Amino acid sequence: MKVLFVEKTHPDVLEIVKSCVPEGFELITVETTTEEERLLKVPDADFILVGPTPITAKLLEKAKNVKLVQKTGVGVDKIDLKAAAEMGIPVANTGGTNAIAVAEHTILLILAVYKKLPIAHQSLVEGRWAKWDYRCESYEIHGKIAGIVGMGNIGREVTKRLHGFGANIIYYDMYKLPPEKEVELGIQYVSLDELLKTSDIISLHVTLTEQTYHLIGKRELNLMKKSAILINTARGALVDEVALYEALKERRITAAGLDVFSKEPPDPKDPIFSLDNVVVTPHIGGGTRETIERVYQFSFMNMLRVLQGQEPLNKVN
Repeated sequence: MKVLFVEKTHPDVLEIVKSCVPEGFELITVETTTEEERLLKVPDADFILVGPTPITAKLLEKAKNVKLVQKTGVGVDKIDLKAAAEMGIPVANTGGTNAIAVAEHTILLILAVYKKLPIAHQSLVEGRWAKWDYRCESYEIHGKIAGIVGMGNIGREVTKRLHGFGANIIYYDMYKLPPEKEVELGIQYVSLDELLKTSDIISLHVTLTEQTYHLIGKRELNLMKKSAILINTARGALVDEVALYEALKERRITAAGLDVFSKEPPDPKDPIFSLDNVVVTPHIGGGTRETIERVYQFSFMNMLRVLQGQEPLNKVN
């Protein structure tokens, strides 16, 4: 069985991928990021293994033998799901495999924002002893109202960790959880507007769809408390970044922690990077060694399921 891995990835990641390949499988890799190379190699493939690279209808038309498009991670917004369905090619993701890593990164960003970690670090390495400069502008998670937008695998892992800090959790999701699950998780359902109005910490954990594009725009930012912070470890385009920049610049909200951007990599001259009330990381939330191993083990296991005549887990089309 031939698996076309369409990502030109870091050598260390590639070694982990190769270590997960089952016996009897051959991994086909790419040397470039061009679709031309993918179009040349996909006719021989039995499976497509993909991360952030777009999977177009044009590519799928050439994938005559492909039995599964396996996406690493959750978001499938760059895969032409309609074309895949029309061609009878199932698409699956690895939802849940990166939940712990993203949840921990969410907490990291909250703490970094609240404790002004980048500013404190930079002032110290520059020779300033700012022991008292930022204390009155630093905050605790304890006692805060945390609003989780999206109570899926990642939202639930974030909830567990925030409870450990003593936060009070409210949530919004398109699908309200059963009352017994809400009790188990210690959460309360509210409308999105109510969440924005009452939360001290707002953390986004939904997939990017037509319905969630710019879910947080100027109107939504204006509903937030002046003391609120916004955390986004999901998808950049969930937030209107121009509106966010204005809200942060004018201090209409206190701060933001961002791991994702609508354009990746973002323009280094993006004005949001000039603000001192933003903490940013380069889409590394789900990027731990444990997660990488878990993701690729799951991916190849799903391919084996298909070969055995079973439905792939986490099928999305």
